Amino acid sequence: MIWKIVLGGLIIIILIIGITLAAIAALIGWSAGVGWIVTRFLPFTLFEATLLGMIASIFVFFFIPRILSIFIDEGKQGFSEEESNGSPYAAALPAEEGISPDRFVQSEEDETDEAWFRYQIANDIYDDLLAKLDLDATMGETQVKALAVRLVDVVTTAFKSRPKKPGHQRVTITVAQLKKQMDKMDLRPYDDDILTTTANAVNERLAHDDELADIVRRKTWRQRY
Repeated sequence: MIWKIVLGGLIIIILIIGITLAAIAALIGWSAGVGWIVTRFLPFTLFEATLLGMIASIFVFFFIPRILSIFIDEGKQGFSEEESNGSPYAAALPAEEGISPDRFVQSEEDETDEAWFRYQIANDIYDDLLAKLDLDATMGETQVKALAVRLVDVVTTAFKSRPKKPGHQRVTITVAQLKKQMDKMDLRPYDDDILTTTANAVNERLAHDDELADIVRRKTWRQRY
């Protein structure tokens, strides 16, 4: 067994040496060809022209690509954060690993409390659908994201239909209210486990995030965030 490992190591070393020698031979041959052409036009000996050709070849093959990569990197850095992350107006929303802010903010007019609310709650619903129901195993993450967006639309519409509430009054939603809202929107109600997970995600977030709950209480949906 040991001799196989030793033999394999020797073969690898021989291959590396062979490739290295072939590369050196190719470089010398290329440089000699360039040198011969140079001697046709300039007063250099073949040795001098070959040496100059070798230096020039090394510079071209090793240094030019690095110099170009520096300019390319600087060019990429020149793009603004807005250009590289989709909608420039979504930059004000914090980055999430789940649903992108671009799903909720596409223009300056979209920079509202409603977009902020829908973005935050949709990601909470999405996280719970993955964690508690493991829907990505049957639907795929893209479909689960689309489902979370549809669900947050139902939640938001239900909340927007409510009157203003006094400050610090608890904001909640039930499965029955979700079903009722879906009926009003002519939507086929989802399974109870999906609606229960949605209601729990919304209620849990609003119980601990007074800023989002205040949007529902004060109905500041169109206010700029």
